[in-house]
Parts: sequence; C-alpha cells; structure tokens
Amino acid sequence: MNLQGFFYICVVKRYIYFLFILLFNQLNAQKVVIYGQDTICSNNGAATVFLDFQNKGIPPYTVVYSIDNIPQDTIITSLNVYNIKTKIPGTYLIEYFSDAVNNGLDSISGSAFVKVIHKPSIQLFVSNDTISITSPKVSFHVTSDKVLKSQLWDFGDGSPITNKNNPTHLYSIENQTNLGKYLLSDLVVEDLDGCFDTISYYIFVETDHYFWLPNSFSPNNDNKNDKFCLYYDGIRDKSFLFNVFSSDGSLVYSTKDIDKIDCNLQKGWTGKNIKSDKLLLPDVYIYKLYFQDLQGWKYQKYGKIILSL
Repeated sequence: MNLQGFFYICVVKRYIYFLFILLFNQLNAQKVVIYGQDTICSNNGAATVFLDFQNKGIPPYTVVYSIDNIPQDTIITSLNVYNIKTKIPGTYLIEYFSDAVNNGLDSISGSAFVKVIHKPSIQLFVSNDTISITSPKVSFHVTSDKVLKSQLWDFGDGSPITNKNNPTHLYSIENQTNLGKYLLSDLVVEDLDGCFDTISYYIFVETDHYFWLPNSFSPNNDNKNDKFCLYYDGIRDKSFLFNVFSSDGSLVYSTKDIDKIDCNLQKGWTGKNIKSDKLLLPDVYIYKLYFQDLQGWKYQKYGKIILSL
C-alpha cells in the first residue's frame, strides 16, 4: 500500500469516527421541550407550562425561559418534568438550557401559550340595607362590565338558593332568631367566558313591632265584625296583657293570652263580661294594652272600643 492509499484510509476512518461520535451525542444529548396551552380567568388558579427534559441528561438542569421575549428568572431543577405555574399571559419560549455537563442550546424546542381572561367586575345595588318584621323586602340589582351568564343568590336567611336575575327577596325572619343581627347575602356570577366572581352584602335585621286593632265591633251574630281581635308581630307573647274597662272603670274583660284575640287565628273577644259571661250593653269602652317587643322594650297603649249591636 502506497502512502497515498494509507492516508486516504486514515481520513475515512477518522470521518467515520467523528460520525459515530456525532450520532452518539445526538442519541444521548439532553433535550428540553416547552409546551402547554392554557386559558385561565384572572381570579382563578394558575396556568401550567411544562418543561420536559428528555433523553435523561445529567441533572441539575438550568433553564432560562421568556414570556413574549422577556427573560424570566432562572430555573434550576432535577425533575425530568418541571411545571411552571403562572398567571402571566403570553408566548413562552426557552432562551437557555444546560444540564450539569453540557450546554444544550441546540436541543431546545417547542413553545407554550397562556391566555388570561379578565373576571367580570360587578357592582351590587340594594333597595335598602336594613329590614324588619314589618318591612322584610329587599330588591337587588347587579351591574357588570361583561355579559353575565348566570347569577346565584344565597340570602343568608335559610331560604333556598336561587338563580333569578336581579331578584326581589322577602326575607324570612318570622322565627325571630335573626333579629338584631346581620344577614350575609352572597352572590356568585358567571360570565360567558366561564369566569366567576363573588360579592357579599350585609343586611341588618332591625327589631320592631306592630299591632293593629279596630275601634269598634258589633257582636250580634251576623258574622260581620262579631269579634274584637288584633293583628300583631314582634311582640313577646308572655309579656302581653289586655284589659277592657267600662265607662265607670269596672274591668269587663282581661286576658294574658294573645292567641285568644289573634285575628289570624280567627279568635277574638265576643263582647261578654269576664265575670258574668253576659253580653255587654252597647257603649264606649276603654282598653289598656301592655307588652314588650323582642328587644325587651315595654309599651302601654290606651284606646276606645265602641261596642254596638
């Protein structure tokens, strides 16, 4: 073999060796892929962008990524798949990558995209922020910078949750357990993009009372105004005392049981003398009413009752 042939063989072997080394490095090179496509609402959880370190290089891995070409903080991790939790919208790319041994600028691929949708901005308007037994109704109205798909209302008084838009609610306070307290009314809205927002409003339950009673009745059994009765609310039943006196000051009727003269129970005083159980003569009688409201305030009421036949 002449010198030229020997030189040619050496060149070929060296070329094959470099091809082998190149192929070996390609097969064993560390590679990172960035991927992910997520849409989130501005007030919800974070989006996820994935860094996938392939071919099992030598950790730790060092990565610098960018959002819309703006470099972010360096990430150093030994995880084969690293999750970037983010609420920043934009296109995510890798700017620099290496494992513990080699720089991997030639082994970068992929991109990720994050879209952030702004939540609806809502305002809640109420007709009144204080309710009572005599006035338990509140009207609600919601405005938003986005079109709302749904409204979900919890009025805080134990009534069923409703999905009515801009409702008027009659608060349930008959059980008197919420008197003198604040009721927390909650609203959850959803827009057409599927984003949610919540708002809360306190309604104060004022303790008040009312009663109504007529100034005349005619117990003549014609089924018209035959009984003297009253309508009431917000009164402590056990504090109640109702007395009726004749024009000469004699006690002709008395009861501590408010149910006995409750119009809602179809009850009432029939005009009979409490002692003789005989129907009283037509006349003008005087009543005195004593009671406490639900806060414990004491009241006395006086008035006239005309009994006619």
